Amino acid sequence: MRSLRYVVANALRVFVSVKNKRRSAQDKDISFSMRQSTIILSLLALLVALIGCKAAVVHLVGNWMAATKNVHTEDLLAQALQKQNTKLKSPLCFTEVTYIEQQIVNGIHFRYHILGCETTTPGRCSTDCTTPSKYAVEVFAQPWADVVQVVSGAQVQ
Repeated sequence: MRSLRYVVANALRVFVSVKNKRRSAQDKDISFSMRQSTIILSLLALLVALIGCKAAVVHLVGNWMAATKNVHTEDLLAQALQKQNTKLKSPLCFTEVTYIEQQIVNGIHFRYHILGCETTTPGRCSTDCTTPSKYAVEVFAQPWADVVQVVSGAQVQ
């Protein structure tokens, strides 16, 4: 924290010294060369950029955010639904994925909003789903460990 104060204080001194072209005898110890001023301003800009990047990373880990709906994310859902699931009241199939959210934890936690039916053949629905209902299905995935499992699933309004 002290180095941050030092950089900010020196940057302010540079601006003040440039503004006040006439320096008194007391201000002579604050004079910097153009090269030193450039270095200090560059460090200050870098510090601001790093603080901004740190703030952006904080929002990525642990918070729910929109996920991309594509073939891969739909395949993960189908794969998870096809496994033996004690978390579901009955097996589900889906006709459409309406929205996906994700949360980065020690893997990826997906929250799928789907249209689907209770069925005997889970995964993607064949033609037997004539009146689909809305469901929220949460799936946990660790692709590097070949883990895909349903965490919860329930019909929603």
